[in-house]
Amino acid sequence: MPLVFCSALRAKVKVERGVVLYGKDNKIVCISLVILILTMISYIWLDTGIHLLAAGFFFGLGYGILQPLFQSFVTGTTPVQNRGGANATYMLSYDVGIGLGSLLMGFMQESVGLTRGFALTAIAYVAGAVVYIAYVDRYYGRLRG
Repeated sequence: MPLVFCSALRAKVKVERGVVLYGKDNKIVCISLVILILTMISYIWLDTGIHLLAAGFFFGLGYGILQPLFQSFVTGTTPVQNRGGANATYMLSYDVGIGLGSLLMGFMQESVGLTRGFALTAIAYVAGAVVYIAYVDRYYGRLRG
C-alpha cells in the first residue's frame, strides 16, 4: 500500500504541472487509462511478490493521474458559485462507486478467483475509456472553450 500511495502522490504532482503548463489533459487521461488497463490485465500472470509490487506501483501511477485530473475537470468547468456542490457531487459519486465496486468485486472474485477478478476489472477501464473518448472529452472541451 505505501508503494501505491507514493506513486499516486508523485503522479499527482507531475500531472498538475503537465496540465497547467502544457494543457495536455486529453493525452494524459489516455496514457493513464492505458497504464491502468495493462496493469489490471497483468494480474492474470501474477505469481511473484515483485510482480505484485510493480502492479501496485503502476496502479498508483495511473490512479494518481486520473483522480485529481477528473476532479479538476469538474471544478474547472463549473461556475465559481456552484463549485462546492459540484465537488461534493463528484466526491459522493466517487465514494459510492468505490463502495459498490468493492461489494461487486467481492462477489465476483468468490467465483473466478482473486487474480482473474482483478484482471477482469480491465473491462471497466476499457468501458470508461470508450465513454471518455466518445463523450466526456468533447463535453469538457465545449465547457472550457
